Amino acid sequence: MSAKAEQTLVICGHGMVAQRLLEKLVAQPHRPFTRIVVFNGEASPAYNRIQLSALLAGDANEDSLQLQQPDWYQHNSITVHQGDPVTAIDREERTVTTASGRTQHYTSLVLATGSRSASLGLEGEGLEGVMGFRDLKDTRQLIHT
Repeated sequence: MSAKAEQTLVICGHGMVAQRLLEKLVAQPHRPFTRIVVFNGEASPAYNRIQLSALLAGDANEDSLQLQQPDWYQHNSITVHQGDPVTAIDREERTVTTASGRTQHYTSLVLATGSRSASLGLEGEGLEGVMGFRDLKDTRQLIHT
């Protein structure tokens, strides 16, 4: 088996940056990885976070936020695990382990986990009804409130 046949890229996170990386990789004439595996902590496929305000305002629907259709990943031999975040990285063994207990070997690893809204340290931040506005789950909750 050649070294090229063993090249597995694992990406932890599947937001806009990870999706852009995937699109750049598959556009190359000679793909640098024979296998690409993405672990998305969110249950939803990669979406355009910038448009969450439009979704909240009723000017967009969830389908219009999706960055690629499911068949795009299949066509490009990319395996995506939705709702299964990486919880441990073993650098010596070159493996990641997910919340569901899945273990995946990698030759290259990308951490593209995004960010969380920062706490302002204000009194009352932890009260019921006070929340951040960062992802699709937050947006759905605000819409249904």
